[in-house]
Amino acid sequence: MTRLDALPEIVSWMRSRGISELEWTEGGTTLGLSLQAQETSTPTGNTPPPRTEQSILSPEMGIFRHEGQRETRPVRRGDIIGFVEVGPLRVPVACPDDGVLLPPIEQDGALVGYSTPLFKIDITPH
Repeated sequence: MTRLDALPEIVSWMRSRGISELEWTEGGTTLGLSLQAQETSTPTGNTPPPRTEQSILSPEMGIFRHEGQRETRPVRRGDIIGFVEVGPLRVPVACPDDGVLLPPIEQDGALVGYSTPLFKIDITPH
């Protein structure tokens, strides 16, 4: 697989993170990408925007602590919404986006693996 074969994946990654320009140098070769803004359609009438849920995954293997979170609540990107205890360390679980945090998927005190889904967040545009 060459870098050119990976272009669709790279473009998708850039769009998902809001990156419009990328320059990649490897060896003596430089690849430059510049993306145009995607056209978005505006909902008409009373059609609600599509609902989007995103999983929030465990950053480590350990014991999950959600600090008693049981209700849905609004959250902001970067908010600490729980922890994974790894021995004496408490690794924070941070919210990846603004939205509405749904109740935890795992029980408080559950042993979780790396990338285990811990929460879902509703990131529906409002």
